[in-house]
Amino acid sequence: MPIEIRGRSPTSEEGRRFGLEENTWQVLQFVLHNAGVKVPTDWSRRDGAGLPDDAEAERAAERLEQYLSTHPDDRFFLDLKGRVTPPYDMSIGRQEVEGFVRFLRTSGGFEIH
Repeated sequence: MPIEIRGRSPTSEEGRRFGLEENTWQVLQFVLHNAGVKVPTDWSRRDGAGLPDDAEAERAAERLEQYLSTHPDDRFFLDLKGRVTPPYDMSIGRQEVEGFVRFLRTSGGFEIH
């Protein structure tokens, strides 16, 4: 089922909405966590939780961008069965993560629906 992440105060069209599948959102949360972004448990629900403002979104974008600069992988994986080699349960492409960085920078914060 798709997740819709809406910008709270978007400054561009790119910051209005970021959509992805639920499994992909779970992997992106894992990548955010690894980048040092606090990922609250309520981000797994669709009740409007998210980042409250532009400053928080910019901080998350910076941490995520720094993480990407030290991890040149084309895909990021999350495996719920504990495997360390393919096939993994879920993954997200680098381009999607970079797209989320662009979304964060122009979203003014976000809410998850």
